[in-house]
Amino acid sequence: MAKKAAKGDFVMAAEIRALLEADNSLTGPQVVAALEKKFPSHSINRNSASVAFANARKAMGIASTRRVKRRRRPVRRNLVRSEGSSGVSTSVNLEILQAAKALLQKCNGDASTASTALKSVASLQVN
Repeated sequence: MAKKAAKGDFVMAAEIRALLEADNSLTGPQVVAALEKKFPSHSINRNSASVAFANARKAMGIASTRRVKRRRRPVRRNLVRSEGSSGVSTSVNLEILQAAKALLQKCNGDASTASTALKSVASLQVN
């Protein structure tokens, strides 16, 4: 059941709906200005008018007038690059790389054979 205006008064929501039906591209301040112009003897509460405006737009299915928020860029974190599986930083030595290259040449370029040989040597070592 719709609200009825008292004699000499007006229903703000109904007036806002009428304004939006006439032109749905109006903004909140434009609607308040139009209401103040149409009803100069009444004091119009801007907060109530903006709430009624938003509710009327929602009820009429008119899209929001707010701007689309931009997504924030993700913060880039500095990562430690040369970490072993234990999470401890390891440094690579040139002599170790040269020894690994020589081992691969002895194993005819087969990395699995070289890996097996290294594991067997590691198992033979006693601390």
